[in-house]
Amino acid sequence: MPAAAVYIYGSGAGPRGAIDNEWRASEESAGTLFLVLSPSGEARVEATLGEASTTELDLYELDHVVEYLSGIGRPMYLDITQLPYALWAPLLKAALDVPQALHVVYRAPNEYVESDFNERGVLFDLSETIRGVRPLPGFAKISAEHEDNKLVVPLLGFEGNRLGYIVETVQEPAESVHPVVGVPGYRLDYPFSAWAGNQDPLADGFMFRRVRFAKASCPFSVFGLLEDIARDEDDPYLIVAPIGTRPHGVGAILFALTNPGRVEIVYDHPVPREDAARGVHRVCTYDISGFLLDRAADESRVDH
Repeated sequence: MPAAAVYIYGSGAGPRGAIDNEWRASEESAGTLFLVLSPSGEARVEATLGEASTTELDLYELDHVVEYLSGIGRPMYLDITQLPYALWAPLLKAALDVPQALHVVYRAPNEYVESDFNERGVLFDLSETIRGVRPLPGFAKISAEHEDNKLVVPLLGFEGNRLGYIVETVQEPAESVHPVVGVPGYRLDYPFSAWAGNQDPLADGFMFRRVRFAKASCPFSVFGLLEDIARDEDDPYLIVAPIGTRPHGVGAILFALTNPGRVEIVYDHPVPREDAARGVHRVCTYDISGFLLDRAADESRVDH
């Protein structure tokens, strides 16, 4: 990590929420700043930069967040491991308006805790409950009821109940649902686990016939897949539900931000179980600014 960078991460309980103290001390001695975000409400965080005083940020006031991040004036590494979607998604949106390079960091878990329930399709007990579908801060959309050509694209994880809930809530025909499974997965067996966990809702309207695949650990893979779906299906209005891997969620958010008139993000706000995941399998870093710059350059060449 560049010495002049700022590492942004969420405070939280459990080993996955913690930053290694020795690593942090080493990075700080090299000049890296650490910005710790502590949730203080559904869309509010207390931001503490190094030894400085704490600033409360309202993530519905993105202009204020952009101003705060711009004042730091350093390349940003946003660690989304411990932050809920309602916090990291608007932070990502704000960070893209800051004139500094942005990387996203995700520490993928080493293992998920298997469910104690002897129930078909329930392999991992990841969420305590679902709060319900509502817009993420900064991503509210006017109803697209006038759109005749709508597709629902759920990015699947292990929890089939979430897919069923999304399909029921958006109230679009099952024939318009194009699910995405993370293939290859972080581990060889994870795609099979995702399929098994979603087998019942995938049978509705023969959804399984329309399943597409994108690398589970790559936001840019799912971004490209969403572009392919939009092109193949005659430029539909896409309703994207990022209910699977965090990197897929990043790709969905980026796609929505770069296609604001044709994409809607739908999220169900699950309450995760604190002990659902253990350890760190790998640390993934994504060059968001570089990807968007390369994409803009490619589009410019096509236009000319």
